Amino acid sequence: MLISEQNRLVVKPEDSSQLLDLLKNNYRQDAAIFCGEPQSLDFGREHNVFFDLSALDKVREHVVSDMVIAVETGIKMGTLSNILAEHNQFFPVDTSAQNLSLIDVIAAGDGGYLEQGFGYLRSQVLGLELAYEGGKCAKMGGRVVKNVTGFDLTKLVVGGRGVFGLPYLAHLRLSATPAERLNFVVASKSAAELLFVAVKLAASGLPLGALELLESASRAEAGDEAYSLVIQALGTKALVADVSAQVAEHLKAQGLTARELSYDGLVSTFPGLVNPAAAGIELSLSRASAAALIDHLAAVGERGQLRYRPAMGRLFLDCPDAASAEKAFAVVSDFLSNTRLKTGGNALAEFDQTIISRSNPPYRFSSHSPRANDAAFGHLVSRLRDTFDPLRCFNPGVTFHDR
Repeated sequence: MLISEQNRLVVKPEDSSQLLDLLKNNYRQDAAIFCGEPQSLDFGREHNVFFDLSALDKVREHVVSDMVIAVETGIKMGTLSNILAEHNQFFPVDTSAQNLSLIDVIAAGDGGYLEQGFGYLRSQVLGLELAYEGGKCAKMGGRVVKNVTGFDLTKLVVGGRGVFGLPYLAHLRLSATPAERLNFVVASKSAAELLFVAVKLAASGLPLGALELLESASRAEAGDEAYSLVIQALGTKALVADVSAQVAEHLKAQGLTARELSYDGLVSTFPGLVNPAAAGIELSLSRASAAALIDHLAAVGERGQLRYRPAMGRLFLDCPDAASAEKAFAVVSDFLSNTRLKTGGNALAEFDQTIISRSNPPYRFSSHSPRANDAAFGHLVSRLRDTFDPLRCFNPGVTFHDR
């Protein structure tokens, strides 16, 4: 246990029982509780308590034949990858930040570019054990899907930004390591052109591992390659060859060609694919809304680097720091507000379903502006918080309403 400056307390439990005890001792009205590296945060609390879960990094159970693993969430993603590689398996979250902890991935809820091929991260986490209010423990789901009865609260915690407690054990669904992985990149100065191709490929039913639109780090200098569409085929050699041929046919029909890149080449060319940004914002919105927003952002500078995952409806603006993320948040919020105002909320009704999240770990903010005056939704969120965290200790900067 380490007490640092500026009313910051860092605790490092050695096992789950000690975690529950430490949480019980520090769960009080004047404390704000986080998981991660200590930072200077001010939420009007006298104490900031940071839980370092790095010692909770053990594999509890690994059923190789069922392709599931129960592992403590303090484990580093690089360590987890190495353990699974010995059995020709992997957890489909690709990150170059090998020191990133599993609990950070679960809190953010982003499965990365491989979501196209393997689905949302929520579908890869089968169960959790959660430490919450006053050192209590809740078990959600398990190593098989049929363990879930009633509401699947696991999906509430994954992507919950640490609002409900500290998930210290996770049951993960694994996948076989693909024998072949082939990457294609299609470049264009027009985001709309690549979006059209992406929608066609997504609708084709091809088993693509990745389909993501990325923006060049230096848009002004990129010219004809201001935007790139990353396409990945993975699986057996025969499957990859077949998918690659069909992708080439789709591109040829649009008068486009693609260049092949090795995995190392892909990562070095597009580091944002596998390297979590220091800060940024995320939007969940329809393809039509995304197309309109991307077109608007093309003329806006200093608002972060754009990534868009069309099949999942997720758009990201990766920013180098919190100040840039604030600017990006303001730009996007103003655009959405002005669009609703101009159309009366009818012509572009899908904007009313937009969800904006802003992240600057460990503090995260979520806004669902159309819900700000929704009494029923507010009541539901309040009941959940009252159950898991009545003192509002866990990550108190998170809110699910407009500011």
